This record gives sequence, structure tokens and C-alpha cells, in this order.
Amino acid sequence: MASLGVYARRAVLLAGLLAPKAGSLPGRDFLIEEGKVGNLSVGMRVSTIVKLYPRWAVQGGFVYSEGIPAPVIEIRLTRGQKEPSLTIGLDETKDRRFTIARGIDVLDRRFRTSSGIGPGSTITSLRTAIRDLTIESFEGHTILNSKTRQMSFEVEDDAPLYDKDGRLKLIGEIPGEIPVASVWVYNVAATLR
Repeated sequence: MASLGVYARRAVLLAGLLAPKAGSLPGRDFLIEEGKVGNLSVGMRVSTIVKLYPRWAVQGGFVYSEGIPAPVIEIRLTRGQKEPSLTIGLDETKDRRFTIARGIDVLDRRFRTSSGIGPGSTITSLRTAIRDLTIESFEGHTILNSKTRQMSFEVEDDAPLYDKDGRLKLIGEIPGEIPVASVWVYNVAATLR
């Protein structure tokens, strides 16, 4: 019979073999999809979301859009982490019986779509991977939105996004090296329940 140490070494070896390699597809827990981020989905009840993470990883809070507070849940994947990995916007179901995820804001660079897009990706890779992008600016934030994927990609605030007349540049004119700051995943149908 093998000792516990042999089993532990085999487990470590197996974990190393199964760990994602640089440039590989993200693991299921870090995959951004239409309406989903890892094990979370837009429209999911908050009571279910909080059961997916240890108590220390989940924190309630507010974001202030136009000075109006909106409730969120922040998820931190490492103890002591200052900034959240995910911020989940909250809403109520139409019958007001349940609180659900209105959308998921992905801030952690470990999260990626199957085509490798996520926080930290460049505008060039985003334009290559997603063709139906539109540019929008509101409340001091500029996003590139894909209605078919129901995802918005916020770009860095200090990026040169405006022409000399103060108008937003066309998507093809935005410098390609600008990074994506976060990805907002939404699902219109899931939040209309």
C-alpha cells in the first residue's frame, strides 16, 4: 500500500499536468461566456451566488452611478485582496421576490473568453475577436459594446479616444495598444424575469 506522501506527490504532479498553460483556453472557473462568468450567470439568485464562495470572499457594497447608489456583491478570490475580482450588479425579479445578478463586472485578468479576451487584452485583439463592436461613452466611462455577445469592454479612462473636435473616434481609429480595463457581462432576457 502506498504512503500518504506518494499520493500527495502524485496529486501535485497531476495538478501540474492539468494546470492551464500560457496561451491555453481559460479553465471553466475563469471562462467568460455570453451571460456567464465561471460558475456565475446573469439572472442567478444572490442566495445561490453566496453559496459558491467562502464567506471571506464575498462582500456587499454599492457603486455610485451618477451619484445614485446601486447594490453590488464583490468577490475576492484571494484572502487580503484589495480590489475585487468580480463585482456583481444586483436587481430584483419583477415580482420583487428575489434579488438576482443584473450583470457581472470582470476586473481580474485571469478571466478570459474562449478567444482569449478579458481585462488587460488590447483593443487590437478585441477588434480581431469580436466584429460587432460599437463605441459608447457615459458617466465618464468609455465602452466597446457587443450586443450579440451581450458584453461591454471598458477601456482605460486616460486613453486617447476623442478626436481634435471632442468627438469619440471610430473604433478602427482607436490606438490598438489600449488595454481593456474590465468586461461587463449582461443578459437582457435573464433580467426581465
